[in-house]
Order: sequence, then C-alpha cells, then structure tokens
Amino acid sequence: MELGEFFRQQRLDSNLTIHQVAHGIISDAALSRFERGENELSTQSFLQLLPRLNGNPDYLQYGYAGLDSANPLAGPSGTLKTYHDWGLHLLALFDKTGWPYYRLAGIERLIITDTYTQKGEATRDMVQVVLTHLNQVQPWGTFEIRLASRLTRSSLLEQSELLHLLEQCWAVARQHATEMEIAWSESPFAYAVIACQAISMELIYRNQFVST
Repeated sequence: MELGEFFRQQRLDSNLTIHQVAHGIISDAALSRFERGENELSTQSFLQLLPRLNGNPDYLQYGYAGLDSANPLAGPSGTLKTYHDWGLHLLALFDKTGWPYYRLAGIERLIITDTYTQKGEATRDMVQVVLTHLNQVQPWGTFEIRLASRLTRSSLLEQSELLHLLEQCWAVARQHATEMEIAWSESPFAYAVIACQAISMELIYRNQFVST
C-alpha cells in the first residue's frame, strides 16, 4: 500500500473531503495527485495536514507499516530480534522515502536493542538526529515523548543532554496533568512521567543526578 493511498483511506474514514483537508495548506489538486501516487508532499505539508485527519505521525507511521502487505515485518511479534530487524527495516524505508519519522523510529529501536545486546549499532550521529528533532518540534506529541524516554537508554547521551531532556519532559507532564489524562495509561501525561523516571534513573545510575 502506497502512503498516498493510505492517507486517502484515513481521510475517507474521517468523512472528510479533499478540500476540507487541503485548504490553506496545499491545493486540492496537489492532495488529489498525492493520494493517487502521482506526486509527493513535502514533510512540512504532510505534517500540517495530519491534524485534520485526527492523526499524528506516530499513528500513521505504525499504521502504515502494519498495513503494508509487502512488508515482511508487518505486525512484529515483539521479540528482541524482531525489534532489531524492524529498526533496520524502518531505516531502509527512510533511505527509500526520505520520510524523517521512519529514521527516528528506526533509531529508537536500535537504541533499545543496543541496551540489551550491546551491539553498538546506535551511533552518536543517530542520537544527535533525535535530539535535533526533539529540540525543533514544539509542542511534543506522544511520539516525541516516547522517543525522549527511549533515548535515555543510550549511553551516548551526555549529562547536560539528559538534564535538558528531563526539563522538557517535566514541562510536558505539567502541561498534560489533567484528571482525564492522569487516569489514562496511554496518555501523553503517562508517557511524560515515564520519561522523567527513565531519565532520573539513568542520571542516578551514572551518579550524575543534581537538583535544579
């Protein structure tokens, strides 16, 4: 399934017309051609369109990959090897499509598998890609919050970077500290709290935790 076709299906599922999704961002004709697989959209335009589908990069990233019948890793079982292979597959998709969320998700998985296998496949350059994304994207969505939490597993992070991430995650937790989100285990609040815990644990483990 092509990304444009998948995008079209999400639009139809949301009962939206092309004009309702496209207006003020791109032309109706450009979106129509994208859905038919006749042209590509810039990353900026794509991310601007997502909220109108009640979607987000995290949802489309996993949903698209899981529905791709040609993808041998669709519906991964969750084993460590599959998690590792899934990361490599996402990085390959980034090389093919240039969609940055494929690269970020691939790096995320290599960081996690490195924690347990010590393969050393996650590099400092990869960590910098994730840090740059987190610093540029505001406000954070659930994808960014989880990304920050999992990034803390990397020994390639410096103390100052961990402390900066802690401040960012704490701010997100405060922003989402509503009664509804506190009661929901999959909420941005829950992920932000988990991220704060993960960063604090890493700093304590390194004996680098300082009060601010």
